[in-house]
Amino acid sequence: MLTGQGRTTISPADNSSNEEFFVKDHLGNIRSIIDAKEYNLRKLNLVKWKLKLSLRKHYLVKWKLKLSLRKHYLVKWKSKLSLRKHYLVKWKLKLSLWKHYLVKWKLKLSLRKHYLVKWKLKLSLRKHYLVKWKLKLGLRKHYLVKWKLKLSLRKVYLVRRKLHFSLWKVHLVRWKFYLVKRTLSNPIKTQLKCIDIRQTQ
Repeated sequence: MLTGQGRTTISPADNSSNEEFFVKDHLGNIRSIIDAKEYNLRKLNLVKWKLKLSLRKHYLVKWKLKLSLRKHYLVKWKSKLSLRKHYLVKWKLKLSLWKHYLVKWKLKLSLRKHYLVKWKLKLSLRKHYLVKWKLKLGLRKHYLVKWKLKLSLRKVYLVRRKLHFSLWKVHLVRWKFYLVKRTLSNPIKTQLKCIDIRQTQ
């Protein structure tokens, strides 16, 4: 069966009909013939290919979404990393400041130890001078005690001399008393003795 749009052919083997369509140009001349079965198959293959393409586009969009999420998480992780680096730098700065203050404190402590040693040296010198002064004072006390002992010995000698002199006085008084007593008891003998003494002279 022939028409202006196409024709229908019947195959003698299985009596099956097949439709063919004409492809015309702008002048109405037939340029090519398209088989309906082949066209349907091509259409089906095109639909399948479009479906596969849409699926691929879907997976591509999904993959791009996952990639964008990964990029987002990467950016987030980088921001966290930068924050950590910032806090690390801040912590290092604080640590350096603490080290600086520690060195300053150690320097102050060493200066205090130096002044303490200096003060202990001055104190030991003062103790040395105090011991020296005490030794001098002890020597002066020793010489004072020695001088007092000598003075006391002189006093003892003076007292002994006075005692000896007083004993001599006592003996003299006793002797005078004895003489007076003797003269009073025997005045003639005494007169004679006095006369004899004068004559001998």
